[in-house]
Amino acid sequence: MIGGRYLMRTQDWATVILPLIHRDPSVLGEDAGEFRPDRSLPESSRGRPPHSYKPFGTGERACIGRQFALHEAVLVLARLLQRYDITGDPGYELAISERLTLMPRGFEIALARRTPVTVGQAG
Repeated sequence: MIGGRYLMRTQDWATVILPLIHRDPSVLGEDAGEFRPDRSLPESSRGRPPHSYKPFGTGERACIGRQFALHEAVLVLARLLQRYDITGDPGYELAISERLTLMPRGFEIALARRTPVTVGQAG
């Protein structure tokens, strides 16, 4: 039984649509469909049900490059934030483009080169 409601036998299949799990109002609140990166902060995710966020899939079909992707993302983001101020359109409304992964459609950012600060010059 799943959730005390659905009978599942050993040979039965179930499909879990992960993008819907990641937008579940019972987990994330009524604004679950809004882009709020602060949801990932430790203080925001405490008490959230286990397995309610699966960005790399799960089980037999999970992404084998998960660890590498996470490390690479942190390194790339650190380098970008070190060198550029990044701004996006504050009026952008999320539209999803489905390819190999989910991507925002029509979302653009602007990069402004930061002025280097030499040691002893800051603050």
